[in-house]
Amino acid sequence: MVTLFKKISNSIKAIFSNSNDDSLKETIFFHEDDYRQKEIIPSENLNVVTNQIELIKKASKENFDGYGYKDLIIRKENSILLRDKNIKTRELDSILEKLNIQKHTVVTTGYGQSYRVKSENTIGYGIGYSAIYYNFDNEYVTNIWFTHFGEFEKPILVDVLNEIGRRWNLSLVDWSREESVDLVNKDKVETYLTS
Repeated sequence: MVTLFKKISNSIKAIFSNSNDDSLKETIFFHEDDYRQKEIIPSENLNVVTNQIELIKKASKENFDGYGYKDLIIRKENSILLRDKNIKTRELDSILEKLNIQKHTVVTTGYGQSYRVKSENTIGYGIGYSAIYYNFDNEYVTNIWFTHFGEFEKPILVDVLNEIGRRWNLSLVDWSREESVDLVNKDKVETYLTS
């Protein structure tokens, strides 16, 4: 029991000591609440995702008390993972570089004005709070998500998302807007980004 307590204590100390690390101040940042709120997933999951979105809409109406939500819905993991698509990081980078926006190999996450920790195995392309991120394990992409789109040149972003969708049969799910977009369909991508 004492050993377990020491391990937990040391982990907590390591996390908080990293939050004041000066090397993390010049990186791109995403708030922990935005992690995978706008995510790219295998299109094979769209039926399940559509059902989850409908459950979330229904639960939101039923559980909102005027101040907040009385109950939470935890999203289910997709049956087909992005990792199953065997997307190599260099393949995704070759497409994301077309955005003509800075690539960040050090990415931070956290909350509030000052709590920051390094997001391990994460790459970000963006400026300010407009960015696309991906996680990786070895050389394979495990998650792709966005924070905001404001700083991207929309026509280029449409082309990049469409290329990603066509290459690996992927869709975008925006959980906060409760909608999904088939990235193979360029018109739908453009409509989503301009609405």
